[in-house]
Amino acid sequence: MGGWWDDFSNNLATDLSPFVTLFGEAPTKQYLSECLSLVDAVIFGIAPLGVITAVVSAVRVTGPPSLRAFIGRAQEGSGSAEAELCSSTSREVCELYTNGGGIARVLGHPKLLEIVHDQPIFGHDVFRCEFEPAAAGIYPFKHFIYRSEEWIEEGRRNTEVEPDAEAEEQLNERKLSFAPNPNLTLNIGIRFYQTRLLVITAGVGVSLQLGILIWAGIARYRLGWTRGDFQDRYGVPVLVIGTALLSTGMVRCAQLVEGSTKERVFSRSSSSTATSRLYWIQPGTQFIGDQAFDSFAYSHPSNQFNRYITSWKDSRVPPKTLALGVALGFTVMGFALQFLGLRGCHSTVAVAQLTLTLLMSMVRSWLRSSRLAERDVCLADCPELYAGHELDWLALYIGHIDLPRCQRKWMVSPWRSYQNVESVTSRLEESRLIHTYFGNEETAVLSGFGADNIAGWPDLVSKQAHEWEVPERWRFRHLIQSINDRPGMEETGAAFLYRARLAQLTRDWDDQLVRVRAVARSLARAIEATANLLFTADGIVLEDGWDALFVIYWAVPCETTTDSVCPSSHIPPGNEVEKPLYLSLRRSVDGDGQVSGEWSVDALELEAMLGLWAWSVTSSCKLSSYDQFCRVAWIGGTSRYTDEFHSWGWDRFDRWGGSLGTLLDLPDDHRDDPTVFGWHHIPAQTVSDIEFVSFRIPAGSWPTLCAQELFSIFFASILHIVRDLGGVTTESGAGEIRNTNITQIQKAFTDNGLGSISDVMACIFPALKNQGKLPQVRRNSDQGP
Repeated sequence: MGGWWDDFSNNLATDLSPFVTLFGEAPTKQYLSECLSLVDAVIFGIAPLGVITAVVSAVRVTGPPSLRAFIGRAQEGSGSAEAELCSSTSREVCELYTNGGGIARVLGHPKLLEIVHDQPIFGHDVFRCEFEPAAAGIYPFKHFIYRSEEWIEEGRRNTEVEPDAEAEEQLNERKLSFAPNPNLTLNIGIRFYQTRLLVITAGVGVSLQLGILIWAGIARYRLGWTRGDFQDRYGVPVLVIGTALLSTGMVRCAQLVEGSTKERVFSRSSSSTATSRLYWIQPGTQFIGDQAFDSFAYSHPSNQFNRYITSWKDSRVPPKTLALGVALGFTVMGFALQFLGLRGCHSTVAVAQLTLTLLMSMVRSWLRSSRLAERDVCLADCPELYAGHELDWLALYIGHIDLPRCQRKWMVSPWRSYQNVESVTSRLEESRLIHTYFGNEETAVLSGFGADNIAGWPDLVSKQAHEWEVPERWRFRHLIQSINDRPGMEETGAAFLYRARLAQLTRDWDDQLVRVRAVARSLARAIEATANLLFTADGIVLEDGWDALFVIYWAVPCETTTDSVCPSSHIPPGNEVEKPLYLSLRRSVDGDGQVSGEWSVDALELEAMLGLWAWSVTSSCKLSSYDQFCRVAWIGGTSRYTDEFHSWGWDRFDRWGGSLGTLLDLPDDHRDDPTVFGWHHIPAQTVSDIEFVSFRIPAGSWPTLCAQELFSIFFASILHIVRDLGGVTTESGAGEIRNTNITQIQKAFTDNGLGSISDVMACIFPALKNQGKLPQVRRNSDQGP
């Protein structure tokens, strides 16, 4: 029996223990990349694994070029070493979620959004700034920590002393000290255990290592278990010195790698009173090299995230040649001495050291084994469906992500025009701004603001700058209403504000990552060109006072629906709440109060509306099953009206690309049909069984069709301020009518890629006819010789 033990200990355990210590590349790299403190480094250095990897890693991260050349890494970029060995993100390194594979560190510039949503939102959070949409309670974390005291940085003392210039400079520098890309691994990828548990683990490991060294001394000097040769003299002292040097060197290697990055840790004192919540959103179909990354969204369960870490590479740290040399010397010398010492000690010491090495390896793996589970991730069930609509999904479900999945739909639903839209009201606000609107103020089709006393404008701006927000305050009252007054408006208006804010935060994302972004920009350009034409073209006559306005709001009726009970929703399942949201047209005002420049529309607001609408439809039905759509154009069903449509070219099917629809009875259930557009052309006072004409349009891109509908709603609204469309109207010998200003509107539509001539006529002609704004025909025979 003794011979078996001697063979095992001498030929396997004694030789295997050092070699096990020497290798273990993958576990070593993983632990090093997630090492954040001295306690982590101590655990790494006790009965270590992967000595070669630790030494090479320290050289790769902090070594001078000569040492990196010595290990064959002279031509390696800093990004490669950072991606493999560090916890930080940088311009070159980012972290992305891979379906089923957890979080990957990659080289490149992928897109990933990290936000804090703070509730409730009041005041300036919902007011649009001059160049940006309302914040809506959504901020990047690095901005939010300076707006709220909910998150406190660890290790930083709070003082009420007035800061001096140096302290102010340090504060500004700290504001810039933040990782350029979100740290997914540190915040959602791993569950970090409490520091107390780590200290206990390190203490137990150190105690076990000391116990092995003490046992080596007892076996040699107390029990007299010797080999009977020269090794008995140096075995124990060399083992003690070698183990101490090896552990110290490994700890220093881990500290060098960890010290190449900087971290800031934030915590919140009480999660029970927390009002903020973090969200991470990753757009789908991103390719980094040959690897594809799908859609991903995540937020911790409510009030269960209390520690935020940001880590970035400190590029200002010079190579630590001396410290690195000491760490390498200790590690290499310690390994050699430990190897010799184990061979000189009793065989039980080698077996114990091998056991401790394997045990500590399992402990280190266990400390990093609690990872993000796929079942906790959103959007992973069908990434192809969400691709391009991640922001739309988040805007609808932000604040509701913990609830059982219920279908939320946000739709543009212009069901009938509003009554009394011909009545115009103008009144002087307390802010000395003139407010003019069509229809009832609560459901105004068009609303605008202008200066009353131009001479007093500079005084107004300088002494009452807050009054500049009066137009936004008016819009705010329609965006967010009290629950008792307008149930459900919070859902509709808040989702719109959220989506516009998300669009602003992701302006650097490529168009292919946001499905409606390119279409929204095209729509914005078409609306701006049309508005500028109506205000500047020759012969166009506007209603009194409208040419002096600097902001105009046009109504888009929208609705939010749910098909199952959502505990925090104000909308009963299946109910619809339709109220207008207002999109803005703006132009600048000079110091004298004179309007100047061209009209501009916020493309971010258009993107919000298009995105929410398109996502709600595409996620709830299969649009691929529809081969054509139709656009409603109410004509009253008389032959005279039909002939008038024909005279403008609607009977020329080859030119306009459509056919005259049959007369139909207006069914109520068509309101929710995603293939029918143009309901806003039907006056509210008409009865439900009125006959109408629908122009059939070929199936195309759903975002483009939605953009055409928004353009049609805009044109029908802005047309109310036009008394006379002006221009030159002629009729050709074939009876075809043309107007120069209408032609310019068609050009603005088609040049910006919204569709063909037939598409623009289907969008604008019904409004021209229904409002009686069709230009009078000037026949060729009346043009003179």
